[in-house]
Amino acid sequence: PCVTNWPRVTGDGNFGTMFGPADITKAKFSLDLTDAAINAVENADYAAWSEMMTKVDDKLLDFVHGEQLKILGRKNLTRDEIKMLQIRTVRPKYDKMSGTLIGHSVQATTAKFA
Repeated sequence: PCVTNWPRVTGDGNFGTMFGPADITKAKFSLDLTDAAINAVENADYAAWSEMMTKVDDKLLDFVHGEQLKILGRKNLTRDEIKMLQIRTVRPKYDKMSGTLIGHSVQATTAKFA
């Protein structure tokens, strides 16, 4: 179980508005999960899931680093340079005013069919 900031239809999937697709099968549903506490108890399931997803991201990073010429069309990039290009699954959330870390979030997007 996780806390969501809000389930929403993303900007490219605002079906029925002038900003979204005309076809319902093109709409995207996005879920924004956070590591917020559930009933004032830390969410241990999220931490374990986050750790697993970080390992998957690191394996993908290792693969792209090893095959960077084929995938990126570049060579001699360091692992850290490639990591800056990668969109990580679990991302930190910062307070907009103070810049302090306030938690982590995952944004998952999928097609939504009627």
